[in-house]
Amino acid sequence: MDGGSAVVSLCVPLLAIEVGGSYDDLGALRATHALTYAVGAFFLGRLADRVGYQRAMAACCLAMELIYLGYYRVDAVAQLFGLALLTGLSLAAFWPSLQAWLGREQNRAGLRRAIGGFNMSWSLGLLAGPGVAGALYAAYADFSFVLAAVLAADAELDLLARGAALGRLDEANSGFSAFESGHGRRRAATYADILTRHTGDATAHARTPCTAQRTAVTPAAHAMN
Repeated sequence: MDGGSAVVSLCVPLLAIEVGGSYDDLGALRATHALTYAVGAFFLGRLADRVGYQRAMAACCLAMELIYLGYYRVDAVAQLFGLALLTGLSLAAFWPSLQAWLGREQNRAGLRRAIGGFNMSWSLGLLAGPGVAGALYAAYADFSFVLAAVLAADAELDLLARGAALGRLDEANSGFSAFESGHGRRRAATYADILTRHTGDATAHARTPCTAQRTAVTPAAHAMN
């Protein structure tokens, strides 16, 4: 995902210059993206808590695919501002959801590995994206945005596949827990029945010697009388 963002971040200023943008426009485009990202992250992060992190991220990837393909049809600077606003909002829902998802149900060691892998992956995306984007834009400018859309689609498919796998795992765990619960109740009932029988047997055995002793003593007592 960050690789596609890095590609677009280099190509958008070049595209803005081609359609007649000024240096002020370039700065304003970045500011628009940053402002919508900052404001959107505050509100859309709460939305992700309600709908689910993976669903929110998959929806953002789909939105980014459409936005990146939208750059393919740009012919005015005003259109770039609209796309910059949409990009900031979409990424504002994606990155907070991803970071919250990485830290969910993690212990200290697991959280360290997850954050380390996350930082490594987006750093590699920032490293590879601009280098690839420069060569692509020089050869065929529009293909750079198509590549970014393909990378976003790949991220979406990966999230959907992981979500399906986790859903099957949760269903299996739920079924196993239900089986264990029912099996546990039956096993507890069996143990209780066995314990009751053994307790009754032990009580009977405890009473038997006393009865025998009374039976043995009674004739002797009669003889003495």
